[in-house]
Amino acid sequence: MNKTLIINIAGSIFHIEEDAYNAIMDYYKQISNRFNNSPDGFEIIADIENRIAELLDEKLKHANRKVIVKQDVAEVVDRLGKVADFDADASEETKQNEPSAESNAKHRKLFRDPDNKNIGGVCAGLAAFFGCDPLWTRLLFVALCCPFFGFNPPLFIFGITMIILYIILMIIIPEAKTVADKMAMKGEPDNLDGIINKIREMGTKAEQTMQNTELQGFFNTLFAALGKTLNFVMQFAIKTCGLTLAIAAILLIIALPIAVAIYLTDNAIFYSNEGSLNLYNFIDRKYQTTFVITLLTVIIVPAFRLAWFGLKTTTNIKPLNKNLAHALWGIWIIALIGTAYITVETSLDFKEKVGMEESSPMQLSASATLLLNGSPQNTIYDDEITIDGKIIKKKFYIRTNNRQNRARLSIEKSPDNNARIIKRTSACGRNPKEAIKNIENINYAFTQRDSTLSIDRIFHLADNALWRNQQCAIILQIPVGSLIKANETACNMSYQLNYWNCRENNNAEYAIWQMTENGLKCTLKTQEKDNR
Repeated sequence: MNKTLIINIAGSIFHIEEDAYNAIMDYYKQISNRFNNSPDGFEIIADIENRIAELLDEKLKHANRKVIVKQDVAEVVDRLGKVADFDADASEETKQNEPSAESNAKHRKLFRDPDNKNIGGVCAGLAAFFGCDPLWTRLLFVALCCPFFGFNPPLFIFGITMIILYIILMIIIPEAKTVADKMAMKGEPDNLDGIINKIREMGTKAEQTMQNTELQGFFNTLFAALGKTLNFVMQFAIKTCGLTLAIAAILLIIALPIAVAIYLTDNAIFYSNEGSLNLYNFIDRKYQTTFVITLLTVIIVPAFRLAWFGLKTTTNIKPLNKNLAHALWGIWIIALIGTAYITVETSLDFKEKVGMEESSPMQLSASATLLLNGSPQNTIYDDEITIDGKIIKKKFYIRTNNRQNRARLSIEKSPDNNARIIKRTSACGRNPKEAIKNIENINYAFTQRDSTLSIDRIFHLADNALWRNQQCAIILQIPVGSLIKANETACNMSYQLNYWNCRENNNAEYAIWQMTENGLKCTLKTQEKDNR
């Protein structure tokens, strides 16, 4: 029965059958005898050993086995070539007769060169692919990026685009990590001949480096220093951005549910008084809880992934478990579908828009003065709250700046010299019938006593009514010659009335206008014009 042994090849541990072990040890002996006395023999033997480990690992993965058999060793030997068939002199002659770098470039593969890199190895990899000195590709890259440091906007954009392109190339071009990658990068044959040529080429380059001109040595030193500096800056920027991203995402995950809970709780207390646009009167009640959960999930799941990604760039945290990652994205997709469905359902309630108009007469003669009072912006509400079974009386001071529920005011010349107040309301719905129902949910108050008209600056919706773009506008039709005295709140309800420019003095509570044939006219400006 064939025994199974353990062998260490280039730092990789393999389980190998005894006859396969004997075969590979025999191949090692031939390689050692052939190259031990060569000046670069140590490097050649090490690279051959690395390549053998790579090929054996590929075979085990392809065959889904854990033990190396003799057939595997035989195939590796056939691929690399037998030592007896190798002729160093013939190999050198073949190398001289090879086609030029340009004609051989199409047989090469593009990798980043880790052995000659300054900034990621992109320029060195491109140089290997096209068969030129890395110095020229680096000079070309610097020339393309130089406009980044200028003040001309188009050139600046071009320069920064080149830098972004280089970063993208660093990401998408793989690094030549294995012996096979480095040989494929330069179009070298995947056998002993290719490995030995690679080692000799490295030795030749090392000699050439010692004989470089001062200018080339200067550029190499410059690129090395620039590479170290930019590499440090990039690493620092990546870690800083990752840490910032992680902290921001974690804070969002913690703060968002708390903020939503506080928001909903506060609106539950102040809803009937403030009348603001919130979840309680925007989303249909049968969807409210689901909408909150799905919307939070849609935001929090990506935030969690961003937090994990940010921590991964700055710490040694392990990648997220694949099963957990798939489960999270599955939950996120379900939540996204739920959020989208509720959003579409809600948007259908805004399909049709209907308006209504109600007119009420006012007792106001052409020579009379209408005192127009808008409700105050600041209101104090007395209310009771039950906390832990105890009733607590408290005053809530609320500044109602709600624009969605703000009534709009306009003043027109009466077409028949009769004063009247017109209330125009509108709302949306899935159909006109639903829109009319939503209009009926609008509660708006105004009162007239003698020549004083008090109007509310906001309208309210009926209890449990949904907000469907309800709007309310008040139109006052005033006879020509009538005066209007309006306080600040009333002026703020209309684009026609400028409170600050039409007061008699800074202490005046009201600004004064007069209705003319051409519309409203500020009496203060009229007096100033007459005095001139």
